[in-house]
Amino acid sequence: MNEISIIASSHLQENPVPRLLGELGTTVRFITLKKGDFLLSGKYGVAYMSYDIFAESLKSRQFYRTIMEMKAEYQSPIMIVEGDVPRSSRIDATTYQNALLFASVTNRVPLLFTANEMETTHLIFMLAGQSSHQLDPQEIISHEKVDDASDASEARAVSHGKKGQNRSRLEILKMVPEINNASAQALIDRFKTLSQIFASDAKNLQKVSGIGPKRALAIYQFFNRNGNYASPV
Repeated sequence: MNEISIIASSHLQENPVPRLLGELGTTVRFITLKKGDFLLSGKYGVAYMSYDIFAESLKSRQFYRTIMEMKAEYQSPIMIVEGDVPRSSRIDATTYQNALLFASVTNRVPLLFTANEMETTHLIFMLAGQSSHQLDPQEIISHEKVDDASDASEARAVSHGKKGQNRSRLEILKMVPEINNASAQALIDRFKTLSQIFASDAKNLQKVSGIGPKRALAIYQFFNRNGNYASPV
């Protein structure tokens, strides 16, 4: 297996995700990126933010500028939004749906939701693992920064947020070769979160409908191919 190399933006040196990626056996290097927060094997550019910042960026419309900038900069841009939906966010359903359509449909920038640093780490790890070639130093240089320069509406926003997170988790699980649409949904229904799925052993995985002993072992080995998953921080 090729060594997985990941570039993280310099401002993430105190963030737990790069450290957790290192514990999974990846090589993480820090540089100042022009745009985004992670560069994965020269292919995926990832913008990474908390749900609170996501909500604020929708209000200021910075979200839309970020999507366009990521699309212009990277071959395969992705946005990851981390954290549960806070009661204070108050994103109305129309604003939320417009954001999803603008990112995922109009500009083909996947908008993926994770619950915590552990889920973010595993998602980035799987994305990086899909690329078989090493980071080209010239590719890194090309991405470096070149200069210094209401209750009802709240309830609807929370509901739509949960639906978005569920869709994202299904898409993440389907990256695993042994998991199809039906088994991905069955895993979510049983374990509720990606963190619980990642932490489960083969014995518990095979209890899920449609996942027998052979498939359960293959899924477990995929999630643990570089050693046990790091402990929560």
